[in-house]
Amino acid sequence: MKTGTACKRAVAYIDGEESALEAAKLMRQHHVGDLVITREQRISTQGALA
Repeated sequence: MKTGTACKRAVAYIDGEESALEAAKLMRQHHVGDLVITREQRISTQGALA
């Protein structure tokens, strides 16, 4: 199996002002173990899930 098959390329992120509960919901929704925390929602990331 190639690495690209097992790994997701899209990035899940959340605003730093959101609650831990919202972060947990987002992680569960996107089946990820980590989120990128941003200071402003204006950050533009290609392939972002949030």
